[in-house]
Amino acid sequence: MSRKTGQHVRVWALALCAGSGLSCLHAGWASTADARLHAVSKVEQAHESTSGQQRGVGESTSLTSPTPLVAGNSGPTRGSGPGNPQVRHPDDLVNRPGELEFSGQVIVLPRTIEQIAAAHGVDHAQAQGLLDEAVAAFEARVVQRVESTGEMIVRVPAGIDDAAYCLSLRETGLFAFVTPDWLCYPVSGVDDPLFPNQWQHRALQSDRVWDITQGSDDVILAIVDTGVDAFHPDLNSVLVLPGHNSVGKSAFAPVGGAFNDVSLIGHGTRCAGLAAASANNGQGVSGLAPGVRVLAVRCTNQPSGAALLSDMLNGAEWASRSGAQIVSLSFSGVTSPSVGIRGSVLKSLGSLMFFAAGNSGAELSAAADWSDVVIVSAVDFSDARYTDSNFGQPVDVAAPGVAVLTTLPQNRYVSATGTSFAAPQAAAAAALLWSISPAISPDDVQSLLVSSAIDIFEPGRDVFSGGGRLSPLRAAQQLLSLSGEYLAPSALAFPTPGLRATFYDLTNAQIPVASDQSGSGDDSLKFMPVLSQLSAESVVISPDINYAPGALVFPQNGGPNRGVGVTFDGFVQIDSTGLKTFALSNIDSARLTIDGLLVINNDGRHDLQERTGSLRLQAGYHSIRVEYYSHNENTAVVLSTVNQAGVRTPIPASKFVRVITSLDVADIADWSGEPGRNGHIDEGDYNLFFTSFFFPNYGGQLYADVADDAGNPGPNGVVNEGDYNAFFFWYFAGL
Repeated sequence: MSRKTGQHVRVWALALCAGSGLSCLHAGWASTADARLHAVSKVEQAHESTSGQQRGVGESTSLTSPTPLVAGNSGPTRGSGPGNPQVRHPDDLVNRPGELEFSGQVIVLPRTIEQIAAAHGVDHAQAQGLLDEAVAAFEARVVQRVESTGEMIVRVPAGIDDAAYCLSLRETGLFAFVTPDWLCYPVSGVDDPLFPNQWQHRALQSDRVWDITQGSDDVILAIVDTGVDAFHPDLNSVLVLPGHNSVGKSAFAPVGGAFNDVSLIGHGTRCAGLAAASANNGQGVSGLAPGVRVLAVRCTNQPSGAALLSDMLNGAEWASRSGAQIVSLSFSGVTSPSVGIRGSVLKSLGSLMFFAAGNSGAELSAAADWSDVVIVSAVDFSDARYTDSNFGQPVDVAAPGVAVLTTLPQNRYVSATGTSFAAPQAAAAAALLWSISPAISPDDVQSLLVSSAIDIFEPGRDVFSGGGRLSPLRAAQQLLSLSGEYLAPSALAFPTPGLRATFYDLTNAQIPVASDQSGSGDDSLKFMPVLSQLSAESVVISPDINYAPGALVFPQNGGPNRGVGVTFDGFVQIDSTGLKTFALSNIDSARLTIDGLLVINNDGRHDLQERTGSLRLQAGYHSIRVEYYSHNENTAVVLSTVNQAGVRTPIPASKFVRVITSLDVADIADWSGEPGRNGHIDEGDYNLFFTSFFFPNYGGQLYADVADDAGNPGPNGVVNEGDYNAFFFWYFAGL
């Protein structure tokens, strides 16, 4: 709660007095921010004064007893017991042994001075003072400052658990986030006995992808993990040497340190083998991208494989700064905001981060939907969800992660399970795209992987597989079709808002193929009719292409069982040059064409269903056509853009224009002279214009008002010589 300067509230601030078992209450009249800072300061002073030594990573201390450190809702917390009720913490501060454990450090990101000033109702100088006071309280315990993000790694005072310390800092309102520097564990599942084939390659159609590329040795894929066995015969030829050890080092540290696999289960070696084990070498297995190089970054020295989140992320940034285009991490911890902010740093450096979704079988918070991180879930050989794979809105794509055959230290092989082993395969697919098009951007790679994925659950995006199951073949094929020049925009004369929507009479509609293969008795159309061969019944101006179920009907003579055939024509504004992904969600049939190229074909009779497609476009206006057909009044068609995170946004009306043509000015009636556009310039338009020009009140509307005084297209509320000149210019131009 914040208050304007001078306004005060009664604040009771709790300061835990370490070693005494007492709770010291400080009460007084103070501004909210000052009171919170005072409380934090008391905590700092109390705990520092009782701490004779620094607390090591992974160590736990107790106020009253050696109760294990398990904060949150999963069990007792330190200090709980008779007379001291159990503390319950938010879900993002729950210690989960073997998955996410407190380390004795937290990651802190201060708010900007502007944000602090606005939140607390103070000026910038006062805001700076508040922040300086808060930082000064823990300055001596700052382990590291992360230059690229502004984060600080702070050692927790002895005698207080990580969750309570996070909460005390959060309460000040001075920090964008405060999160434990989690001790993260590799997210591998139970191993099955070795079996003699790699089913993942059949599912991913690797052999067909390899007809395009096996990967370029100019592309570097970093495995930030427990290290990689440098002597494994399937890996020794693909490793970039020397590797790196990021434990306790910043993202700018010089290369060096032991990088050989330290874990008892060979976790990093498994991940590296799935991504890029050598092919055609007469040894064991092949990775998805056997032609790329692997940079081994070891982020832990623990045989368990557990790593500090900060060491993982520093290793990831180090890899990016050392030339890796792709960085793969297969640990718990994906929901930490520090992951999202570091993913953005990597993307700004030209790299793309991949992160395993985790193996808790839990739904990830929507707040962890990081736009610059590709989060990967796991599926089995039948494209069913791996039971323990996490799911939720943040998931971007799924990949094989059950019983996938890969490398193991000491020249061995193993069948491995877990999202740990799905993530490096998605990363390898990205490496193949970079091999095809070295200049491709991380945004375009991310967009291609998501948009080309195969639907395996419900149509469109879902919480289990995101965009679908990884399809490196489809992604590569899309990239090849898009790897030429970006399509140039059109120069428009007389642009005006809206799209021209032409509705067609479906009475004599025909399709060039049989209705279906079943020979069913339903003889109504199953596919898109050839609309260009039909008669236009009506033409209207549509502001956009965003029609929810049932919203799109014939403007004339609509009714039950009336099929709809319509084309939307005009131009769409593209704000920036790049690979653009579009989504068509429709009932029955729809097609999207941009600049004369078919981008999406969502044909056939079906319920609401989505298809996506991508095109390389320069900024500016590009011609667009959407054809739509529904066999009855059950209609729906929505055209959206898809961003790098897979989020769909219907294209707003402000992005659509059409060019003024004869139909806009001179098509004012049907063939009989009755008001209403019919998509043709004919005698009916001539007759209605003359009648309305000489009798402006005819029919109660100014049908002859088609231009301004100078003859420029567009009504101006009066009928005069400008309308006469404009009508006949466009009328004869359109005949």
